[in-house]
Amino acid sequence: MNLNCMPKPTKSARKCGMNQLPAIEEGGKARSSVETVSLFEQKRVYGWWPVITEEGDERMLSVSG
Repeated sequence: MNLNCMPKPTKSARKCGMNQLPAIEEGGKARSSVETVSLFEQKRVYGWWPVITEEGDERMLSVSG
């Protein structure tokens, strides 16, 4: 996990989703089209991040319950 370039969290769980995460290109590099924050500059960040599972090349939201 890159703490210098973390996806910005949402303020509510309802707005949390896959659109917060950068898309991964075929070469394995992440395309940076989302807002990011640095934990070394912010010190504190409050909010929600999505939890995902990866099966092969496919990403899915992980739901526990």
